[in-house]
Amino acid sequence: MGHALPISDETYRNIEALAQQQGISPETLAETLLKERLAERLAITRQNAEWDAHLDEALARAARGENAQYADTDAFFAALDDIPVEESDA
Repeated sequence: MGHALPISDETYRNIEALAQQQGISPETLAETLLKERLAERLAITRQNAEWDAHLDEALARAARGENAQYADTDAFFAALDDIPVEESDA
């Protein structure tokens, strides 16, 4: 099922011009852009939730003085390099 969203003439002209450059329809481009933006917002929301979930624990460690200290910037960045990174589907 499709839905129509009113947009300004200026916005439509910009979408139309960009779509033409990419060789696709304005509707396809608009849907693609909206899907990308929604995916970004979802990722940010998920990241914020993960951050919030660990914040209390991090603050408690800080209050107990359990935070790591590094001799210099190179040691700090080396420690960051050792943190595993979870790959995203994006």
